[in-house]
Amino acid sequence: MSHTRPKTMESAVRETQSAPEPARVREHSEGIGGLPRSLSEAVPRPPPVPLPIGAGSRMLGLLAEMALTHVAVEELDDARRVVDDALRLLDAVAEDAKTDRAAAARACFTLGRALLALHDPMGRPLIEDAGTCFEELGDQPAVRAVDAALRAAVIEESPSSFQSRPPGT
Repeated sequence: MSHTRPKTMESAVRETQSAPEPARVREHSEGIGGLPRSLSEAVPRPPPVPLPIGAGSRMLGLLAEMALTHVAVEELDDARRVVDDALRLLDAVAEDAKTDRAAAARACFTLGRALLALHDPMGRPLIEDAGTCFEELGDQPAVRAVDAALRAAVIEESPSSFQSRPPGT
């Protein structure tokens, strides 16, 4: 019967550090979407599901609300990242003929408020555009909210400033 010496802590650490990486870990790190490579190649991906009508403007609204929430809790870097995502989506929503205009206007208004809270002057034109859209849609409470937000803004007046018109004019 052979007697082996107990391993010291140093020798155990050296063995662990010099041990080769297991094959399954290498496979996993090379896979797509967290799946091992063999699974990601074997499982066919379904085609992307088309978004329902108005989904882009609703997603824009969620991103705008998220940005405003990040600002409120002083997570300013996160707020800026979400604003960047929302601005990219805003371009796509603006080009989509199926956009829900009221939802898009609400999202622009919220996004504009988030930008103003981040001291970004780009927020004012977004709020002005939202106000124009609300006027075209006949949403007087939203027009008054836009007008109040613009009056409260500390940013300089832009040349094409939105001015709400009294109903019937």
